[in-house]
Amino acid sequence: MVCPKLCGQTLPGSTAGAISTMIRQKRLQQIENTAIEWLVQLSASELTEQQREAFFSWLNASPLHQAAYIKAEDLWQRGEALQHLTPRAPQPRMRVQSQWSWALAGACLLLICALFFLRAPEPEYFQAQTGIGEQRELRLSDDSLLILNTDSEILVELQPQKRVAYLLRGEVFFTIRHDEKRPFDVITNEGVVRVLGTRFAVRATGTDAIVTVLDGTVGLSQNPPAEEFTPSVTLTANQQLNLRDALPGSSAQPIDATAALSWRDRQLVYRGQTLQSVVEDLNRYFPTRLELADHTLNDLRVSAVLQLKTAETTAQSLADALGLEVFIDPQDQHFILRSPE
Repeated sequence: MVCPKLCGQTLPGSTAGAISTMIRQKRLQQIENTAIEWLVQLSASELTEQQREAFFSWLNASPLHQAAYIKAEDLWQRGEALQHLTPRAPQPRMRVQSQWSWALAGACLLLICALFFLRAPEPEYFQAQTGIGEQRELRLSDDSLLILNTDSEILVELQPQKRVAYLLRGEVFFTIRHDEKRPFDVITNEGVVRVLGTRFAVRATGTDAIVTVLDGTVGLSQNPPAEEFTPSVTLTANQQLNLRDALPGSSAQPIDATAALSWRDRQLVYRGQTLQSVVEDLNRYFPTRLELADHTLNDLRVSAVLQLKTAETTAQSLADALGLEVFIDPQDQHFILRSPE
């Protein structure tokens, strides 16, 4: 199999959890090989209940798995492969010969899939990640621009017919170059965001994904990516929605997208959020944690513009805006907001 070309540069080795180009290429190749093996097995034999469970477990484990399986189907031009999961009527006659026939068919299918991969145009891969408090720009070869927020990681695949970004963690702001022939999909564990040309952000929280549109239009779906994309919900400028809520009939939430995405300018704008939610948000940006002294402060409303400089200066700015004080815990040196004594 031809190894894909990986573009972009990896962060310096000092960044925790940095993934090298070679490891990323090997992981992608292993996933694509596994997708081909499943396609062969689905097409050439009857699956037991345990095998069905194993297949769907693998398929749902990662958006990378789903994309690799769809890619295998596309290259083999087999849109009907999943229908072989339905049990077929037994064929008792010439059972031994039939088993050898299935094995031969499987080997042929594997060879044909491999030939398709070898003949397919080589895709471009772009990978980038950031540590806590870092931001980074990633320019794609189609002139689209991605800005990674704190503690984020993304992998982008550019093919002649489509463009796919896998948001592995964190938050990314997308400025996508318009191309009607090549839609751009952002795939998360919670669903898919499709766009032709716009500016928007997707943040993976670990349990959900939040989509915020600055301008243009994007479609949201919880279904796996497919050639025929039907959005469950459509978002336009200054709208936001969680992907888990992207069901037919759901309504988007109005939002000041410029304020919500102000992190691109190394500042955070809060307009009436609770202090507890502000503290949780700030802790995404600094390794030194900020906490509240007691729960009576949780519901204080915050209206402030905080510059993302150091943890100490940001905590002090927040305290000044609310008439609080910052206390440094003597044991682990984290910051505590409390009422003046």
